[in-house]
Amino acid sequence: MEKMKPESIIEFEKLYGIELNETEDKAHIITDTKCSNVYLLSDDQEVIGLNICSNSLGSIPDMSGFPKLERLNLSNNGITEIKELEELKQLTMLDLSSNQIREIEGLEELSKLTYLELIFNEISEIKGLEELRALIFLNLAFNHIAEIKGLSELKQLTELNLAGNIIDEIKGLEELKQLTELILGFNQITAIKDLDKLRKLTHLNLGFNEIEEIKNLEELEQLIDLDLSGNQITEIKGLGTLKQLIQLRLSYNLITEVKGLEELKQLTQFELEDRQVADIE
Repeated sequence: MEKMKPESIIEFEKLYGIELNETEDKAHIITDTKCSNVYLLSDDQEVIGLNICSNSLGSIPDMSGFPKLERLNLSNNGITEIKELEELKQLTMLDLSSNQIREIEGLEELSKLTYLELIFNEISEIKGLEELRALIFLNLAFNHIAEIKGLSELKQLTELNLAGNIIDEIKGLEELKQLTELILGFNQITAIKDLDKLRKLTHLNLGFNEIEEIKNLEELEQLIDLDLSGNQITEIKGLGTLKQLIQLRLSYNLITEVKGLEELKQLTQFELEDRQVADIE
């Protein structure tokens, strides 16, 4: 006998003209980009996951029928404003990527949120995140952000992606001491600075900026992956304390001589030119 859909799902289907199918795989809700229009149930048949990406919704639908929702994917829907989410107190993962959102708002009540995806929107200012103190993962890549700010309360954050914005200065990250991965590639950053407090960093991407000199990385002794490709660096230096470094990318710079790597005993992959990878024995 075919399993009955929850009443809340049936009502949602009627209201928005979307046919939803059940999944038992949590990955189908957030991380599987090929899977849409699916819902996930808890053991007691509550809807705890909903993926309604790519439906041209235009706005966030009424979510009042899903008070126990933990995972929600609203990506690629032409959404311009964040609203209708205040009552989703159990929400831990939210994907709003590839929309037309201009302002971060309406998330203050989501105190359990650990994962927030806002890549490919039209956001110009980081704000409205101060209350999301449980946040571990934040992706604001490819927006219109000019300044790093409004993040100091996110002390549990381990992964931060701000690539593809118009940021010209590294600042406002000092309190994020749990960060292990920081992506700032494809911005307009001119100097490496104010990273010395981020001593748990293992992955740092500063590729395709306007950096001229490798400096101020001495305290980042846990780094295993450093990307400085596509900058204006002329000399390899300032890396001597990075004893754990395994991968170093320096392609598309102005470097003419390979030196300054003698102390990097763990280095196994070194990239200096397009499609040219030198294995360091």
